[in-house]
Amino acid sequence: MIENDDLQQRLFQWSEAFTASLQSQATFMDVLDEHLAVGFQTLMGAAITPGQLAVMRGAALNREDEAWRAEIAIDQHDVAEIVIESVRSRLLHAYEDYLLRHWQGRPKDLVDVSSYDKRIAQLLNAHVQQLGEFLDANTEIDVFLDLQAKWWKQQPMEVLPTSER
Repeated sequence: MIENDDLQQRLFQWSEAFTASLQSQATFMDVLDEHLAVGFQTLMGAAITPGQLAVMRGAALNREDEAWRAEIAIDQHDVAEIVIESVRSRLLHAYEDYLLRHWQGRPKDLVDVSSYDKRIAQLLNAHVQQLGEFLDANTEIDVFLDLQAKWWKQQPMEVLPTSER
């Protein structure tokens, strides 16, 4: 059993580490936008416009095929399709990889780091799994934004363990 002082120290440190990582983390939409922009830039040789990004985001998340066709020049449709499908097929893996790398950054003197890492891994896995379910269901963008907002509103004391399990 953990002593009260040790538990308080652990929770304080964990809370600080969790909050710092959460506040500096890119969003799911940020990762999506970055992959769309890089793919578009690479294959088209031109920067993506905000309007193009918005409709390609919808196409990548929930297959809104018609919206992007009006925004993208006809001679660019084939390339846009490649970018959209490529991003959609690897988006969840890319986001999960980003999360794992991002959340590895933590204070060197963190108390009980293995338990902290285990709990963070559980949280990230549940988050990515939920996103995957939404992607599979072709969920509307607003649902992704709501999920993203809930992720950011997490309070460390609610999601981090308070005693040995």
